[in-house]
Amino acid sequence: MTPDELAGAVDAERSLLVPAVRRDPDALSRLFADDFSEIGKNGRMWSRAEVLDSLAGEGILESLTGNGAPMPTDEWEARQVAQDLVLVTYVSDVLERRVRRSSLWRRGEAGWQAVFHQGTQIV
Repeated sequence: MTPDELAGAVDAERSLLVPAVRRDPDALSRLFADDFSEIGKNGRMWSRAEVLDSLAGEGILESLTGNGAPMPTDEWEARQVAQDLVLVTYVSDVLERRVRRSSLWRRGEAGWQAVFHQGTQIV
């Protein structure tokens, strides 16, 4: 996989950190694969439908970052783990709460779609 192809997965992940995208059900539906799941901070498994519902009602990110700015992040890495599958990792930092995040992105006919996400708070 080329660096540009890896960057496509990172760009897709970065788009999920933008409040305007998080409020757009159509954009979110395109970014999350039908088989998407997430492990929440308390260890609970979330289905695609549950995550989409949660994000649709979310205003917290915009209120924390202000003016529609994306969530502050650093330590971005992308690594191919299989054909058309990329692991994207990074650290988010909102209100001094640092969270190490990882997402699996699969490239298909619909472009890059997230199939899994997990965030673990850094203590």
